[in-house]
Amino acid sequence: METFSNNDWEKCLLSIILLDNNMLEIIRGRIDKEVFFNPVNRHLYQKICSQWDANRIVDPSKLIDDKVKADYLASVSGCELSTSAWESYANNLNKLYRARQLKVKLAEASQKVTSENATDLATELQLILAELSVSKKDGYTMKDLAVINAEQVDQAYKSKVIYTGYECGFETLDGVIDGWNKDTMYVIGARPSIGKTAFALSILSGLAKKNVKVSMFSLEMSADSLYNRLVAAQSNIPMWQIKKGVIGTDRNLIAKYMNASNILSELPIRIFDTDIDNDKVLYSKIRYEARIKGAQVVIIDHLGLIEVSDSSGQRYVDVGRITKTLHKMARELHICIVVLAQCGREAEGKKPNIALLRESGNIEQDADVIMLLHRQRELDDVKENQNADFPTDIIVAKNRDGGTGTVTFGFKPLTMKFYEDPNRSAMTDGEEQKKKPYVQQENANEIPY
Repeated sequence: METFSNNDWEKCLLSIILLDNNMLEIIRGRIDKEVFFNPVNRHLYQKICSQWDANRIVDPSKLIDDKVKADYLASVSGCELSTSAWESYANNLNKLYRARQLKVKLAEASQKVTSENATDLATELQLILAELSVSKKDGYTMKDLAVINAEQVDQAYKSKVIYTGYECGFETLDGVIDGWNKDTMYVIGARPSIGKTAFALSILSGLAKKNVKVSMFSLEMSADSLYNRLVAAQSNIPMWQIKKGVIGTDRNLIAKYMNASNILSELPIRIFDTDIDNDKVLYSKIRYEARIKGAQVVIIDHLGLIEVSDSSGQRYVDVGRITKTLHKMARELHICIVVLAQCGREAEGKKPNIALLRESGNIEQDADVIMLLHRQRELDDVKENQNADFPTDIIVAKNRDGGTGTVTFGFKPLTMKFYEDPNRSAMTDGEEQKKKPYVQQENANEIPY
């Protein structure tokens, strides 16, 4: 049976440390004592570390004891190699260590699994596997960063990129935030019924039409309801007509519906609406989507509905743990994470700001980009406006790596459709809007979501 170990590699790494004691500080940042499979090598590594911590020097004569014999130490010191080879040995030994750990965890799980705990055990195992898949890395020198940055600049020049992130099709918004970037957490906030989910679906379908793989986790709405919104926006058919089957009597509507369905069926979108019992389950599903299914963007609707498995009893603390974890996961998995969040009641009837987000302190700290939706709520109740669309502002209130600003949109409530319209704003006086209903212009920079 394979032990997933290599004694020669372990001895070579120890030899490098003995050859140049200063290498220990670098190697310790990458190697833990458990990585050494041979107990003699593990013991020797611990003694070397202890001597260095005490005296900032390693005396080989003091490493000999009952476990480390003189002839064995001589065989370790006798390895002829360059100190520059340390990284190769460290990486290989870490891979072997993770293989041993994986073997042990799988064996333990197989012994504990029952029909009652299978789901919980699978979730726990996914988290363990995700942790084992992350290797320890050194920090970067300025030389390292200079090389990486030069390669990025050269690649950007050759590819003639407009934005550093993914494009969603809303050109003005993409321009303000420089696209939807990996390693980044976005928060979209608003009061209920302003259009957070509809806006997120517009982003989702827009990204997917650019061949970006998107996974959405809905803790509030069913996948069927979300699909109704997507097909309504794509076909320009009012959602109530789709849900009630009214289109079955109109050939033109049927053609629009079938065309929209065909377009959506080809998009790289996956939607989850069940079995997201707590934060750990959500995290494991996100990792699976990113690592196995290749998801590049993950959308979560919404933050307020995520339950914490080991809650502190204080929602503010729990939300902080969630946002910190999601922010770390975006960087760990190299994906873009978009989280929807609600603003508190005090935001009703006024232009929103970051402070009006629920548990705003944690969100403001952890989010890289925060967008807030705003429109005049009183327009919703104006009957003569129900066939029109409403001006809605997307306020980019925080952008860690770029500018902020407001992008003006139109929103069609009947088809749950957003489109950019630079000539209108939700800041326009509400009374004036009541007197003069807004009717959409077909050429108003509309993107068919």
